Amino acid sequence: MRYRFPILLAMVLVFMHTSHMHADCSADLNGDNQVNVTDTPALLGNWGPCSCDEDLDQDGEVNVADLLILLGQWGVCPIQDGYNYSEALQKAIFFYACQRAGPLPETNQVQWRASSFLDTGQEQVGGNYDVDLTKRYMDAGDHDTYVLPITSAMTMLTWSAVQWGDAYNQTNQMDALKEAIRWHADWCIEAHPEPNVFCGQIGDGHVSHNFFGSPEIHPNYNPNAYWLTETNPGSEPTAEAAAFLAAASILFQDDDPAYSTLLRSHAAEL
Repeated sequence: MRYRFPILLAMVLVFMHTSHMHADCSADLNGDNQVNVTDTPALLGNWGPCSCDEDLDQDGEVNVADLLILLGQWGVCPIQDGYNYSEALQKAIFFYACQRAGPLPETNQVQWRASSFLDTGQEQVGGNYDVDLTKRYMDAGDHDTYVLPITSAMTMLTWSAVQWGDAYNQTNQMDALKEAIRWHADWCIEAHPEPNVFCGQIGDGHVSHNFFGSPEIHPNYNPNAYWLTETNPGSEPTAEAAAFLAAASILFQDDDPAYSTLLRSHAAEL
C-alpha cells in the first residue's frame, strides 16, 4: 500500500465526481454514505408503528411508503457543500511530486524539495549500462525505488486517467496527472537499455530505512541499481512495467503520438 493509497484516493474521487448523486440521503440508515441493501434490515426490523429514524416519511409508522423512499434514494449519497473534492484530488497527485529524486525541473511545484542523489557514485549490480537512473520516484518515506509497487501504482493511475479523463479535465488536474505519469514512464524507458534487461530496484532498504531525514541531506548513501537479466530474472516488475507503458501509450496517443509509439515499443519488448 506504500504507493497505492493516493492512487486509490484519486480513483475514488474521480468516480465520485462522475457518479450520479441523489438529492436526499435520509434513507442512509447505517451511515455508510450510500443507500443500498445494507440499509433495508433496519427498516424492515422496525416495520409497524414507530417513532424512529426508519420512519422516513414521519407518519408514525414504518411501512411500504418508507420502503419506496429507500428505493428511490438508492445509490451514493450526495457530496456535501463545503468539501472541495477537486483540491483533494490535487493533493493525491501532489504526493508523487513530493517523491521525486534526481534533477528536478525549475517548474517543480514542491518548493521545499530540491534535486538529490546527483553525485552519489551510483553503482550497477548485475550489469553495466550507459544510462541515468537518477530521475525516479522514491519509496514512501524512504529514498529507494522499489520498481514493482511504484509501477503498479502508476498503472492504476494511468488507467484511472483513461477511464475517467473527463473528471481530471473538469478538475484541471489532467496536466499534473500526465506529468506524474510521464516522470515514471521516462524512467522505465531509461531502465530498459536492451531487450532483455530491466532495472528491478534502486537503493538499499536497510540503509535508507534507518535514516530519518530528507533525501537532499542523506549522508554517504549510494543508491545502487540492480539489474534484471536473462541470467538474473524478475518477471513481476518487468511485466508490470510492460502493462504500465502500454496503458501510458493509450493515454498519450492523442497529444503526443511519437511518445505514445515509443512507450508501446518498450512495452512490447519487455
